[in-house]
Amino acid sequence: MLTKSDFQDRINTLAQQNDTLAPLFNVQDPRLTQHIDAMATMLSMFSAQIEVAIGESFERVRDATVLADAAMRGVIVKSKPAQVQINVKNNYNGVINLVSGSILLDSSNNEWIVSAGKTISENNSDVITAVQKRVKTLDVITITESKPFYKIQVPVDDNGDYLSELSLTVNNVEFSYRERYTNIAPNQQVFNVEMDEKKNLYIVFGYENVAGYQVKANDEILITVSYSTGEILIPNGSTFTLKEITQLKMSSLEFVISKIDDKGTNPPSVDVLRYLCKYPAIYDSSAVFLGEFDFLIRRRFPAIKFLSVWNEQIEENKRGGSYQNINKLFIACSFGNEQLSTSSTSSIEIVSNLTANQIAIRDLVNTADSGYYVQFVAPKKNIITYFINAKIPAQFDITAIENSILAIVNTEFGIDSDFAKKGGVIPTTNQIRSVIIKKIPAFSRDINSDLSIQKNNIGQIYPEFWNYVFLTSANITVESIDIDNQNTGFN
Repeated sequence: MLTKSDFQDRINTLAQQNDTLAPLFNVQDPRLTQHIDAMATMLSMFSAQIEVAIGESFERVRDATVLADAAMRGVIVKSKPAQVQINVKNNYNGVINLVSGSILLDSSNNEWIVSAGKTISENNSDVITAVQKRVKTLDVITITESKPFYKIQVPVDDNGDYLSELSLTVNNVEFSYRERYTNIAPNQQVFNVEMDEKKNLYIVFGYENVAGYQVKANDEILITVSYSTGEILIPNGSTFTLKEITQLKMSSLEFVISKIDDKGTNPPSVDVLRYLCKYPAIYDSSAVFLGEFDFLIRRRFPAIKFLSVWNEQIEENKRGGSYQNINKLFIACSFGNEQLSTSSTSSIEIVSNLTANQIAIRDLVNTADSGYYVQFVAPKKNIITYFINAKIPAQFDITAIENSILAIVNTEFGIDSDFAKKGGVIPTTNQIRSVIIKKIPAFSRDINSDLSIQKNNIGQIYPEFWNYVFLTSANITVESIDIDNQNTGFN
């Protein structure tokens, strides 16, 4: 690297060779020497930048280059919100219901959102969990044109807080976040988030028929952003207040921190990013780094009817440790003609005679990561039984409602459903209830209808279990109710 003196020596030599400038230089006329000194200073600074740029390919030095490198690698700068447990005391002479989503303020005016509501009786106390974040719903964005990888910039918070969470809907359909479009099928309803070299964040949609969902003209996008302060040093015993008091009795509640579960994390600094970008296994979510063999197999074999992939840790959590499980990847699958387990015990049933599909799966996994020994396990069909009780107004046909429930549940959660194709998954009663309410107008449009669902005792579930629902009319009870005699209006 050339220094300031190197440039000064060369400029001085050239100045003395000029008949007009030489006399001025010899007497150190400031009208000349000041210009020479300024030029030498600027050239030395530029020389230093060139020297740094030469080595940037091997070591990121300048902050701008570090941020650009992080942006290129898909690293997102965001914070992790703090979480605390708060002791709530009710000084009111009656019961107070503190609902989920209530907003509390600490002494620094930071917002904390109550994770789960509690009903607190008179002169009693209870503990709630609160997360430090401020939720902001942006104005609806209407897409004017359809193009691949459409970008929407996430606004910077006016208060200087950091982005911690982000969710969105497109035409009232909720999209999920998938980092860098890893293992994404065409038209799958997901979005990605990118950062540029100035730390601006962008929501990125997909490319039609290639990966993800490509937004179309007139699509309406609703974005909800959560901002947090990051790391917060707040001592036990600190007090909170409600941001809004809608009822006078709510002012009788006292909020005091009892435990700090997580003090939060600030976004990584430039120095941290400089090293973070050196290790792809930390920031990359590819199938190789995280072992997403489940998606790898499903993408290659879309006709598969059931697939469950698990490692030695999951296996030993279920059946106990064994040295034989070291570096072993367990796969239970069925295309329709594979061996099924007939065991009535919890013991695993190994498949010894592999089908052509199983051999192809084994070769696919070994190509992706040769460090695993692939062990095929016979899937075991496992019927999950639910009991559904429904009450509907008299104007609806009981038989038609019963048949609709049977058809919907067996289609959505039956043996041939997408839900049942993945091992270790059991539909919750809330999932079944949501599907029934959404698809049967008697429940979605009539407030007098009622629906209750109970799940039979299912016992221990193992990874190779092919869990599915099979309902018969014996599992469903539908009653007709007369709402004419109920007090539903003004008296």
